[in-house]
Amino acid sequence: MGPTVQTTFRFEGFTLDAARGVLRAGDRAIELRPKSFAVLRYLVENSSRLVSKEELIKAVWPKVIVTDDSLARCISDVRSALCDTEQRIIKTMQRRGYLLSAAVSRAAVEEEPMLQYRASIAVLPFGNLSGDPLQDYFVDGLSEDLITGLSRFSELLVIARHSAFKYKNTQLDAKQIGAELGVRYLLVGNVRRDGERIRTSAQLVDVGTGTQRWAQNYNHDFSEIFTVQDDVTRNIIATLVAHITKTELDRTIRKPPQNLTAYDYYLRGEAAMKNPEWVNWGEIIAQGRGLYEKSIAADPRYAPSFQGLAYTYLKAYLEPTNYGAIGGEYRKQETIDHALSLARRAVTLDGSLPEAHAMLGLVLHWHYRRGEAITEFDRAFALNPNFSDPRFGHVLCQNGRALDAIDYFNRIMRLDPFHSPLNYYFLGNAYYHCDRYEMAVELLRTATDRLPGLLPAVIDHAAAAALLEYDQEASAAAAKLLERLPGFTITGWLDLIRLAKREDADRLANGLRKAGLPA
Repeated sequence: MGPTVQTTFRFEGFTLDAARGVLRAGDRAIELRPKSFAVLRYLVENSSRLVSKEELIKAVWPKVIVTDDSLARCISDVRSALCDTEQRIIKTMQRRGYLLSAAVSRAAVEEEPMLQYRASIAVLPFGNLSGDPLQDYFVDGLSEDLITGLSRFSELLVIARHSAFKYKNTQLDAKQIGAELGVRYLLVGNVRRDGERIRTSAQLVDVGTGTQRWAQNYNHDFSEIFTVQDDVTRNIIATLVAHITKTELDRTIRKPPQNLTAYDYYLRGEAAMKNPEWVNWGEIIAQGRGLYEKSIAADPRYAPSFQGLAYTYLKAYLEPTNYGAIGGEYRKQETIDHALSLARRAVTLDGSLPEAHAMLGLVLHWHYRRGEAITEFDRAFALNPNFSDPRFGHVLCQNGRALDAIDYFNRIMRLDPFHSPLNYYFLGNAYYHCDRYEMAVELLRTATDRLPGLLPAVIDHAAAAALLEYDQEASAAAAKLLERLPGFTITGWLDLIRLAKREDADRLANGLRKAGLPA
């Protein structure tokens, strides 16, 4: 049987696959909410004619009563996805509706939209067969470690954790997931933990044919978990890549802790520090810190736990709303100094760990040692060609390199097509400092909607809206900020972020003043 023929639409360098619900720019998948995708699809299918608001609402929300605000938000999402801030692709016809003015071609394709990369893979979150949801942290940690191990190979393109974990507990078939992520292979598996005994099964699936390329079951003690990870990684590489050097193979073997209790506590700490809503950071930091400290007590030479502990002190230094839970560590010099000491310790213990170098770079950035910070990030990228950290883009932007930051985000989004909403803030911040305020506002609206606790996004949103003379929107953002952070001042904020370029600082101060925020 030949490949399935699908109908797609192409316009302005974008490809819309209506059957799979995927929008792409080249080989990069672009995230859109289902309703936003449905709005775009309807406009594409009806290109070159005016579509009224009533018609769109009826098509996208049949038998449901919604307001014009719902449609306006979807249009905003679509324009952000298409980088259409000037409304060149989707035109608003005042009080009448919308017009997709781009030339649209309809094409039937006979193959999956595979990457230009020969070997591309996503590690889907392994299933937890233990019957105990409390073991999710362990199973997720195993999956993340496999992502880390595979991503160190320069001949592989490995999808980032955030996008891969979007498919946790889903029933989609391999072909659909492969098409959405834009990869040729999937690693899937299950873990059953019973006390100190673990059964792990792993399968490598070719999404183009749906066939299983490799499979293996492991029955082992918890103390052998690193051996199993190395074995899985080596088997996948042997299957996918014919010419991997011994140096790169050796790089995948991370230094295991001397005491496996340390690894268990480290995984618990990592799970605790994942904060999808960006609220209640004080409690989260306190919980994560306690778990990392227990890990270090069990094995004082385990680098990842020092890296994780450093992050808790960095977050405490940067988060102004955490006084109750972690003892008032905001903007305290001893807090950031301790974070630096811990990050350096992680690099000393394991200089081959890219995440440790990136954490050291991040702490150095907030220690205002910006050149040293960039050097540490460069070392992380040298150790792992697929390593990506959105915070590096923010570091570039605050160092006066907003254009480089935008380019970096475009590249890493290929590895993370279903990226964190945090990226909308980082990218919006970069566009702000390129004087592209309409694009900045679109992105920052999305960031603040999805992460209402992310106060830096609210700050930039107020400034960008004010410079566009969206006075009501700017005032609302400023009021929201002052409600959450009554002591905010423009001078204090600029002192914290210390933008490298004077013109960047002046631009931000001007926007914040226009938004009505106190000097």
